[in-house]
Amino acid sequence: MTATRVRVPLAAAGALALLGCAVAPATALADPPQPPHEITGQLIPGGADGTRHEVLCPPQQHAYGGGYALSARTGTRLSEDSPADVWENRPNDNASGWIVTVRKTTWLQQPQMPQKPKPQHEQHEQHRPDGGSEERHDAGPADLTLYVTCSDESPMHGM
Repeated sequence: MTATRVRVPLAAAGALALLGCAVAPATALADPPQPPHEITGQLIPGGADGTRHEVLCPPQQHAYGGGYALSARTGTRLSEDSPADVWENRPNDNASGWIVTVRKTTWLQQPQMPQKPKPQHEQHEQHRPDGGSEERHDAGPADLTLYVTCSDESPMHGM
C-alpha cells in the first residue's frame, strides 16, 4: 500500500490556520450547559400494577436522578407501605431516562356490615384505635407518576 502525500501551498496553510482560529472562539461562545431540570411524566391511571414504566430525557441529555409518586383515586386510599412494593427505581441502561416498576394496591373503605363471607384475597379487616373495625375492599392498583431529572452533563459515574 502506498501513502499519498498532499502538498498544501504555504498561503493555503496560513488561511486554514486563520480559519481554525476564527472557528475556535465560536465554539467557546456556545451556550453553557443547562442546570439539571425535572421532567414530570404523565399520570398513569392504575400504573402501580407491577408493569415497567419509563420516562425519557430530551435528546442529548442524561438522567441525573429520578423517582415516582403514587396516588389513590377519590374514595380510596393506598395500602400499607412495603419494601417489596418497589421492584425497580433506576436509570435506564444508557442513562437517557428513568425506569420505575412498582406494585401498590388501593382500598375502598366501608363500615363493616353483616354480609356473606368474601374470599380471603378480596377481604381484609383492619381494627381501628377506638376498638371498631372496618372492611377494606381491593380497588385496584394505585395511580403512578414518574419523574426524571435531566442534565446536559455526562451521566454520573456508576450509572
